[in-house]
Amino acid sequence: MWSHYASSHSGICLKFRLRPESWITSARKVLYSADRPTMNIISDPSEEIQRKSILFKADFWAYEDEWRVINPALGAGSHDFDPNDLVDIIFGKNISADHKSEIIKLASKYGKNFELIQASIDDVHYRLNFDPI
Repeated sequence: MWSHYASSHSGICLKFRLRPESWITSARKVLYSADRPTMNIISDPSEEIQRKSILFKADFWAYEDEWRVINPALGAGSHDFDPNDLVDIIFGKNISADHKSEIIKLASKYGKNFELIQASIDDVHYRLNFDPI
């Protein structure tokens, strides 16, 4: 998902510790299918309509292994999280030095040692490697 959602590997990925009271635990696994789900907006329960319209993607995206947070009480947009739940910060292989420095400075304000990891490409095997900084 780095190439699609992290500006061609120039962004970051955050890894969280999950606790029952965290809104992040409402994340649901995306379902991949060759066929689009059908729904009846009159007779299907609203939860089923929501699930079918938000959690399904074409099967050619299955390599993403995506999860989505669906929590109507939160509403759309960005949401705060407990910094104690942040475990890792993974920097994309193409992140700028300035952006990386800014993220490290912001993270250090919380006085917690996050695992800082740099993604790189193993040219021999064409896979992402994640090395501690």
